[in-house]
Amino acid sequence: MGRVLKQKHAMQTISSPSNPRLKEAMQLHTARGRKKQNRIIIFGQREIDRAISAGIVPDQIFVPPNSSAVEGFDKTKIYQLAGPLFEKLNYGNRLDDAIMTAARPSTDLKGVNLKGPGLVAILEAIEKPGNLGGILRSADGSGVKAVIVADPLTDVFHPNSIRNSCGAAFNVPTAVGNSRQVIAALKSASKTILVATPDAEKNLHQVDLKSETAIVLGNEANGVSQQWIDAADERFRLPMLGVADSLNVSVTAAIVMYESLRQRS
Repeated sequence: MGRVLKQKHAMQTISSPSNPRLKEAMQLHTARGRKKQNRIIIFGQREIDRAISAGIVPDQIFVPPNSSAVEGFDKTKIYQLAGPLFEKLNYGNRLDDAIMTAARPSTDLKGVNLKGPGLVAILEAIEKPGNLGGILRSADGSGVKAVIVADPLTDVFHPNSIRNSCGAAFNVPTAVGNSRQVIAALKSASKTILVATPDAEKNLHQVDLKSETAIVLGNEANGVSQQWIDAADERFRLPMLGVADSLNVSVTAAIVMYESLRQRS
């Protein structure tokens, strides 16, 4: 889809911290604000470009004075912020070149097609947005069919999740649901459920990841719950040669996803 076509209208300038648009955008820093407005906020031109290419329609784009990031965007949706205001709107320590807000994409489980070939990744109770973003990035790179977040403890569209995914969060079919709903959906789609757990007898290289398969990865602190272990068709572990019995969940996800790609290739 690419960027919105350029218009001849002049962009507007915001110079007051009490401007309603700016105040609403500031609220999107928090999960509560994003939920209340049903909107998301995206930081950085690369992430914005990828969101728009994936079909996300901007409702406004904020830029600092004399920004080159405005080229190619609809000027009627661009708001130029005075330097201190743009720095205030930025998230964390990174100073981005553009900031976009948009309606929240749907994460309805019914909107994701789970049937047919392809690996589906299930993330149970994931709590760190950086880990979620890294997993979405690996899912995009390895051609994962969909990512389902079961019983999430973080916002799928948290700014750190979007940033760590490098914008790939908008390119991977993603849904959210409770574990009972997700298990039912996988069974309905005839997916083989493979659960990653350190005490499994089989290791990663002994399981079939090329058919209609769903892999389940657990919470960073507690791993996979008993509910998912009971639902598993098979369990597997990563080969571990040192004193640690597990890896960071985003590292584990990347290893499993690329092993699936290897098998499918």
